[in-house]
Amino acid sequence: MLLEIKNIKKSFYQKTGVFGENKSCVKAVDNVDLVINQGENIGLVGESGCGKTTLARIILRLLKSDSGSINFDGVDISQGSFGKLKHARRNMQMVFQDPYSSLDPRFNIENVMEEGFTLGKKEWNTKSKRREKIFETFSAVNLSTDILDRYPHEFSGGERQRIAIARSLVLNPKLLILDEAVSSLDVIIQKQIVELLADLRKKYDLTYLFISHNLKVVQRICQKIAVMYKGKIVELASTDDIFSYPLHPYTKELLAAAVEYRSVKDNAKIEFTDDMRLIDMGKGHFLLK
Repeated sequence: MLLEIKNIKKSFYQKTGVFGENKSCVKAVDNVDLVINQGENIGLVGESGCGKTTLARIILRLLKSDSGSINFDGVDISQGSFGKLKHARRNMQMVFQDPYSSLDPRFNIENVMEEGFTLGKKEWNTKSKRREKIFETFSAVNLSTDILDRYPHEFSGGERQRIAIARSLVLNPKLLILDEAVSSLDVIIQKQIVELLADLRKKYDLTYLFISHNLKVVQRICQKIAVMYKGKIVELASTDDIFSYPLHPYTKELLAAAVEYRSVKDNAKIEFTDDMRLIDMGKGHFLLK
């Protein structure tokens, strides 16, 4: 087991009323449990606003959860020292949706890549060692090594995303969280990046948490799928089972929407209670009950 999160909750409060005299609570992540084993690819799917990105940021400790625990590589990182968090940050990396926003436009590509070594200065303590590692990762993501003096705005969206992936790989992480990493790219470039991610998983023995609303992309790259709705994971099963035998009404609605290219309807009949848990329905297929 590489990552285990238990009972993760995160709420946001917003002021309402003419003068902001009232507060309303939005449960972005509501009592979520999830286990990811070394070498697994898990897709996290759901409509916009369901809590996918918030959960990813909590796992990376970019956001602090209201409650719950995060156990990464045998260490509880939800509480404790900066040393524990530093170990986790080195071994968990994130690739964001917009590669232009995630790359500092003031930095040339060499500086962008050098920034990736922030937590690995002892191991790659010389310029030559860092350059050797940069060239290795560039080769892995099919980038030329003569681009180091250029700037992010000089590249296409697909090339920028390859640079972002290369930067995430320089510290040899164990877990890579991809937050809508191909959604801003056109279909042909999406296919190339998905194929690249499949190759990188084998080459670097990576574990992926692949966040997306595009079920076709998730189907190609992930072994399991967790379906998220209103802050809860409502169904978790193998990719084949999710597509062939969906059990939860929201999962069925999500699949139908993907086939018919329409928006997901708000299923008002689904009601949540605090004691609901994912129940094993057999053969590793879990359903919220």
